[in-house]
Amino acid sequence: MPDNPPASQLDLAPIEARAAAATAGPWGSHRDLDAVYTVQARPRTTRNGMENDGDIATLAPGRTDAESYANARFIAHAREDIDAMADEIHRLRAQLTAVTALCDEQDMAARLFEFPTPEWVVAVRRTIEDAATSPAAARP
Repeated sequence: MPDNPPASQLDLAPIEARAAAATAGPWGSHRDLDAVYTVQARPRTTRNGMENDGDIATLAPGRTDAESYANARFIAHAREDIDAMADEIHRLRAQLTAVTALCDEQDMAARLFEFPTPEWVVAVRRTIEDAATSPAAARP
């Protein structure tokens, strides 16, 4: 992998900075008697009833209950999901760097002994290129 990542590579730093600046989790959602959903910081049940560390967001009415519930759950889980996704991207980038370095070493060794580039190196590089040009095709 080149030292300078391609311009199309996702810059995680601003995403991680926004996540770090957001209210600490976990977050949860609550539906009141008027069917209004609120995303709350650290909701929990205590002997005094339901408590939390404050509201994160209140969803505007006007959606179906199912849509509002799905939106509230999405927002509530974003606190953990963004961190998990960033960790996974870092892990996958490290693996890609290691695999690319191994391909480079094998290619260099082959050239040193005037052998052709091993077929597996060609196949791995082609797969990496294909995934980079069509990320949707790489999804399981």
